[in-house]
Amino acid sequence: MKDSGLTTTQVPKPPKKSDKFNISVLAAIFELLLLVIGLIIITSNQIKGRRLFDQSSPEQVREIFNLYLDFYSSLTDIILTSFGAIAFLVTYQGKSEIIKAPKTLISLTTSIVCLSFALIANFLCKEVLLLMIQRNAVDFSLDTLNYGRWFIYSCLIIAILSVAFFIKETTFHTQ
Repeated sequence: MKDSGLTTTQVPKPPKKSDKFNISVLAAIFELLLLVIGLIIITSNQIKGRRLFDQSSPEQVREIFNLYLDFYSSLTDIILTSFGAIAFLVTYQGKSEIIKAPKTLISLTTSIVCLSFALIANFLCKEVLLLMIQRNAVDFSLDTLNYGRWFIYSCLIIAILSVAFFIKETTFHTQ
């Protein structure tokens, strides 16, 4: 037969039932996670009890301030270590062609974007603490710190789920 010059294209395969199930499970986990975080944020204002420190005591305020700074510094270390772990996974799995699959690229991109947002939010919360000291007005119940902290947690959890999905996809396809 004579070649007509037309090329044939392959029809994409419909997603497998297991892929639909995995996506549904991940979506359910994500929704449950958002629900739990929302409940924690809503009920966090209801925490009552004795005061742990006296804001009129400069020594106690400095001690609490140092705890906050140490906390955000530890979060920075966790986020940067997570970037290192993702870089290790990419180089380790980079020898195979699996990383070029759209699912794995999306999960890697999601984890990197979430970690970037977490790092930026972490630096913003540190900046709020430094502005408090600069203005000599320390208020640890500030909503910016509370919401910023929960935003960082959410970004970290989404990044962890994305990396877990990446590991599942690359491990499943390389075996």
